[in-house]
Amino acid sequence: DQLAQCLKPISSDSRIHELIKKGLVGRNWLVEAIEEWRGRSDRSSRLFWIMGAPGVGKSAFVAHLAHYGRDKVIAVQFCQYDKPDHRSAQRVVRTLAFQIATRIPDFRKLLLTLPEIKTGGLDQKNAAELFDYLLANPLGNTIDGGRERYLIVIDALDEAGADGRNELVEMLAHNASRLPDWIGLVVTSRPESHVVAPLQGLRPQLLNTATEENCADILEFLEHELASHLKNRPDSERLVEQILEKSEGVFLYVECFCHDLHLGHLSLDRPEEYPLGLSGIFYQYFHRQFPDLDEYRTRFRPAISAIIGAREPLPLPMLQRVLNCGIDEARDFARSLGSLFPLLRERDNEVVAPYHKSLTDWLDGNPATNTYAADRASGAMQLASICVRTFSDVHADPIGYVLRQTAAHLLSEQRWGDLFAAIRAPQLRLLDRWTLGGELTEGADCLKGVIEYLTRNDDDRLAVGLSTQLAQVYARSGEHAAAECTLRDALQRASGKSKLLTQCVAWHELGSILLCRGLHGKASACYRRALRLAKKTSNSLEMAANLVGLAAIASNAYDHRKAMKLCHEGIVFASKGGDVRQIVTARKILANFF
Repeated sequence: DQLAQCLKPISSDSRIHELIKKGLVGRNWLVEAIEEWRGRSDRSSRLFWIMGAPGVGKSAFVAHLAHYGRDKVIAVQFCQYDKPDHRSAQRVVRTLAFQIATRIPDFRKLLLTLPEIKTGGLDQKNAAELFDYLLANPLGNTIDGGRERYLIVIDALDEAGADGRNELVEMLAHNASRLPDWIGLVVTSRPESHVVAPLQGLRPQLLNTATEENCADILEFLEHELASHLKNRPDSERLVEQILEKSEGVFLYVECFCHDLHLGHLSLDRPEEYPLGLSGIFYQYFHRQFPDLDEYRTRFRPAISAIIGAREPLPLPMLQRVLNCGIDEARDFARSLGSLFPLLRERDNEVVAPYHKSLTDWLDGNPATNTYAADRASGAMQLASICVRTFSDVHADPIGYVLRQTAAHLLSEQRWGDLFAAIRAPQLRLLDRWTLGGELTEGADCLKGVIEYLTRNDDDRLAVGLSTQLAQVYARSGEHAAAECTLRDALQRASGKSKLLTQCVAWHELGSILLCRGLHGKASACYRRALRLAKKTSNSLEMAANLVGLAAIASNAYDHRKAMKLCHEGIVFASKGGDVRQIVTARKILANFF
């Protein structure tokens, strides 16, 4: 319970159940290939990589491996492009650590001894720090004892990317080699260069699903699913071969084909109507579901554009605002989209989303070649405007999507003025999320853009204030040189009595960065300068932060008496300002003396 409360793991049970209930045909060759790699005495290859095009059945195989291979799979994560938590590098590390702890008792005991597990300080660490703290270090200290090789499985690595970056791939590329060799990584992805190139250093064992074995599995699936339709037909073998050829080796195609055949939308007697590839399947579905093309373009396409432009499954209240209608009408509209856009329940909300990423890719294609193409960019723009209207209306009911995704939408659209307004909106708590909650990449990009915007508009005071927040984000990301440069620039621009508090914050942050770099004398000078400014402004929070910083320096110098005095003073000011974080930090320092 303590680990679950602190690590906040993401459960994959519903995803595994959803994929398992479909069943799995074939794939024995894949299991055998993984077993051969897992059992090698030479463990220099750290990564087994299953690579394949959209819809070949990678996720279904991972679910089968995780469910039926629990003797060897100790952790599994399904990345999903439309669920930010499921592709966040920090959340993935915490989830993997929790799952491993439930399987390896000595690893669990080591985790429970970590200070941040007891005090709840993990939110202050970035993904790379969490990887070392929760995985690499404790697993490295776990007794090996000739263990067989266990597997950590991550599905759809390519879906962990957002806005041109894939932080999860970057983290694995830089850190996975520090895991003990009795831990092997099994990952799946599309063959995309931004995933393939960074991971070459792990000496991956590549397995491409475009093989004869994959075709044999599809044939076996078709013969099983279409047994009643093919019975006593002399042309059954030819028909199955035709379907296989049209499928282009994609399992999702044959699943959809069989479904449409059972519903009567396709007939084995009319092979000339078999759709070509997944795009053909999708085209036939849209042609049936939306027979009036003019109605599709005016009534359905704008909403579908918003659905595929959403950064997570679109909650019904957001769709309601897109359609400008009542909640019941929005629900009816979502149901009218049919099975390719299922209405689901998540986080106690009804949401609508494309049922597979390949559908989003098809819809976001070239309108010159796809009659039903939607406009993902205009959909995202529409959602950005709804987010702005919602957080600007103090009487509007808060929507979780607006709280979570406003900044990302506005950053993507480079709407810096609206983003600055969002930073100042108290209900969004963006600065806390960026400086304390771990959303570091988004925070750095947003703050840089807004600071440049404010500087161009001659609002230097606000730009300098936000620079101290940007420096905190840089420091949390381990970019200490960038943080120091940002702060020194801010101090140069923050002159005059009206900017005393800004100067105070900047000197404190600079002291913290120098402390992290082991420059205790310089850090102490910065904290003292900040403390003098805090006294001038009578700011209890800044008084507390600098007293605790000085206490940390005294503690490192083994001046326990001085450190205890500074800690107690810091706790008094932190209590006045309600700063729980500084109280906890001071008590940690005091705990070292006993």
